[in-house]
This record gives sequence, structure tokens and C-alpha cells, in this order.
Amino acid sequence: MGKYKDWFLYDESSKSCLRWNREICSGASGSHVNVSVGDEAGGFNKVHEYFIVRFKGRLTGVHRIIWEIFNGDIPEGFQIDHIDGVRSNNNISNLRAVEPIFNSRNHKKRVDNTSGVVGVSLSEKLGNMYWRASWQTLEGRQSTKSFSIKMFGEDALEMAIRYRSKMVELLNSAGAGYTEDHGKRL
Repeated sequence: MGKYKDWFLYDESSKSCLRWNREICSGASGSHVNVSVGDEAGGFNKVHEYFIVRFKGRLTGVHRIIWEIFNGDIPEGFQIDHIDGVRSNNNISNLRAVEPIFNSRNHKKRVDNTSGVVGVSLSEKLGNMYWRASWQTLEGRQSTKSFSIKMFGEDALEMAIRYRSKMVELLNSAGAGYTEDHGKRL
């Protein structure tokens, strides 16, 4: 727990929710101050859409540092999830440690989504077009059910959407952990 607590301060008034707690100097005999106490820690990484900071020569997600300041080391095999799906929101109340499968059940809708619903996509098989509903089982295996456009016409999309919704509801009743906002954000 102490590996970050001595170096950083949690502060919701900063963009990243993290500030430096120590001055960092470089150059010959440490004559150049790079970071002052109270400076905001972390910069926004556009590729990953979250704040990162260089600490002891390594880039680290600010959300991971904040979670560890409050909770200690991240358990083996766990990830830090942004509950609201907004990866730049590092408020401690928005962070939780989850297994990767639960983290994937809090994903936003992909930019290239054509159905308007996460987990429903258009696919082709042997020249026939299908709307396919997909989900992960409790064990993490990918499952799908396809609805033929040739057979069901315009109803195929709605059938796939309803089927996926039903599967998510069943999975959640068994503790799957799909969040209410799963797939709603772009």
C-alpha cells in the first residue's frame, strides 16, 4: 500500500484525481525540478482513453494507483474497472477490482457497431445474412445465436436484440455482473 501513498495524493479537484506528493528532480546533482508537490499527476492517453503517469520508469494507469492508495495491491488476476465506463473518471467511488470477465461486461458500445446494440452484429455464412446475438457464459466461453434475414426478414434484428437481452438478464440473475450501462455509451 505504501508504494504509491508516499508519492501521490488523491485529489478529486485535479483532472486525473491524482497529484504528486513529492518533488522530483533530475539533472546533475538533482538541480532541475521536474515535478513540484501538488502538481497534477498523469496525462491523458488518447489511445487507451485514460490517464497514465510515469512512475519509477514505468507507465502506469492512474486508476490503478488510486485504487491501490485506498485498497492496497491489486489482487492477482484482477483488473481495475471504471464502473460508469468513463475511463477518465478516476473518482475512487467509480473504481472496482474485478476479474477480466466482469470488466468485459462493462464495455461501451464499439464505434463500428452497426446494430445499435452491443453483442448484436451482422454476419454472413454461406451467402446468407444473419443477425447474431453473442454473450459470454458464466465460465467465460463465447456463445452465439443467429437469426436468418432470409427466414425472418426485418424481424431478425429485433429477435437477436431480444435474445441477447434475455441472455444477459439470465446471466445477471446468476451473478454475471453485466452493468446497467453495458453497451449504452459510445
